[in-house]
Amino acid sequence: MVAGGLAVVALATAGCQSSGPSPAASGSTAPATAAPTPSIASTASPGGPVGARCTRAHLEVVILSGAAASGIHLWLAARNTADEACSLTGYFGAARVDAAGHAVKDAQRTTDTYFGAAPAPHAVTLPPGRPALRPDGGVPSGGAAVGYGYFHLVYGTSCADGSQQRERAWSLIPPDDTEALVLPDGSGSPIVCAPQVTPVDDQPQLRTE
Repeated sequence: MVAGGLAVVALATAGCQSSGPSPAASGSTAPATAAPTPSIASTASPGGPVGARCTRAHLEVVILSGAAASGIHLWLAARNTADEACSLTGYFGAARVDAAGHAVKDAQRTTDTYFGAAPAPHAVTLPPGRPALRPDGGVPSGGAAVGYGYFHLVYGTSCADGSQQRERAWSLIPPDDTEALVLPDGSGSPIVCAPQVTPVDDQPQLRTE
């Protein structure tokens, strides 16, 4: 587990227009803050979602766990809070944000991270009624893992090019959406180098073989 509090947020209403969302304060648990439209956008894979598209109003995002070895690896899970099923397809738009709420370091979208591989983007259906996952509660397994959308943020903490960025919050835009939530990082490391984000998957683990 990564030291420091990890966060759960429900997606919230956007505020005034800007190049990025307003950052959230650090803390163990924090609601999403009102966020202006960020400079990054999310992307979905061809084929489209199955059923209704999950929007920020219908999602809760939790950092489940983190690991720090050659870098930081955060496991994230999205839960459907609506009364009907919805689906996510593709990537969350992810960026580190500065104190003014501007996206200053976008995460590269990839299926091949420093810590393992993710499957290609595909539709992930989130049923209603799944229980809330506890921040920093560890990665679920077996039946407890079913019904959530998982994705990963990974990044280094030593930038050879000096392009480190010391804010502790992420802007996250659900696939096919334009409005963001702001999520405190909680990893304990203020430095972010070459961040990567994986597509949403129905399995929590990256493939290492």
